[in-house]
Amino acid sequence: MAAKRLRVYRGKRRIGRWLAVLIPLMALTGIGLLWWHDAASGARGREVEVRLLGADGAPLAGAEVSRLIDTAQLPAGEWGLEKTQTDAQGRLRFSEVAPGSYWLRAADNLYELRIPENAPSSLSFSLSGAPDRYTLVLHLQDAGGAPITRRAVTLLERGLQADPAISFSPVLQGESDWQGDLVLENVPAGAHLLWAEGYAEAPLILEPNEKKTVSAALTLYPLQQEALSQPVALYSGSGRPLAGETVTQVAYGLPGGREIALGRWQADAAGQLTLSLPAPQEITLRIRGRRFKLFADGQEKKLTP
Repeated sequence: MAAKRLRVYRGKRRIGRWLAVLIPLMALTGIGLLWWHDAASGARGREVEVRLLGADGAPLAGAEVSRLIDTAQLPAGEWGLEKTQTDAQGRLRFSEVAPGSYWLRAADNLYELRIPENAPSSLSFSLSGAPDRYTLVLHLQDAGGAPITRRAVTLLERGLQADPAISFSPVLQGESDWQGDLVLENVPAGAHLLWAEGYAEAPLILEPNEKKTVSAALTLYPLQQEALSQPVALYSGSGRPLAGETVTQVAYGLPGGREIALGRWQADAAGQLTLSLPAPQEITLRIRGRRFKLFADGQEKKLTP
């Protein structure tokens, strides 16, 4: 009888040891499966439906809509490309959309759509097609900080790298006052180019936002006959050329200051590349996640990211 109890006791001890191993293993497996599911959900694209409504709340059928544009990865010149139209109910669907922040141009307005990492597999956005316009209060100054006074100014909304004939809105015109200040009204969000008489064009990017009046100081540089060729050489910390490295010129949107790509270049086998700019000016480059602010004057700049 004692031997039988001893065998039962030993059997229970073996089962206990197995359970002590299996339970943590099962828990780890479950955690791994949950992590894999979450990772797969994050990588899996979402189905996004956009419904465009007019000022009266009625669906806007046949309205032109651009594709979704990543707010940070693509040049502003692509905001108006690959247009399509809404259906009879004012709806349009996009498939396989990864989590992130996107711009969408619809009915001559610019919208921002944000898709979080934990978003469901299907999302729906209702967008008002009523005109959304802003007032720009600008201060124009030269490279030395002196105001640019009494100058005719033209603001054109278009893709910064698109055909100049492409325009989404009429040209706005004005004149800076004796302090270099200028007010432009009824300005849509989007990519703009600003020209002041005698100065090179300057990019101005207005992001969709809740503030209807946006103020900014713009530095302008004298106009020249030909584009500036700006050589750049990239080296590692050990002095080795960075062959094939990507360089991005960035600007900052108003009013939030989000970084937006204006153009990209790739270094050659010797780590060298040449930027084409409208005039000698201060620019910001992003290389390997680092930002370099430099004055482009046509002389070679050596950078070590």
